Amino acid sequence: MNVRIPVERIDLSTMHLEIDFPSLEKEIRKIATEFIQGVLENNLRIEVQQIDESGEMYVVVWSNLDPEWETPVAEVKVTDLFQEYQAKLKEKNNA
Repeated sequence: MNVRIPVERIDLSTMHLEIDFPSLEKEIRKIATEFIQGVLENNLRIEVQQIDESGEMYVVVWSNLDPEWETPVAEVKVTDLFQEYQAKLKEKNNA
């Protein structure tokens, strides 16, 4: 499964460029945001798979920032995600 990251979710507002031209700084931030989005979307992958002999399924986020080395950067049990989803659903229905 490919990763989709909305540009609005990338916040570079705390980064200091120290450029005295606001319009130039704005364009640099825009290009940097789009670059970060592109790098992440092209180099992250999400898969549901077993990672051990327990039989439990995990959602695994894979990073491929180095062409010769793919790394799992996050592993979360599917059951944990489902419990979190049910809790949020219950919270939403109680609101």
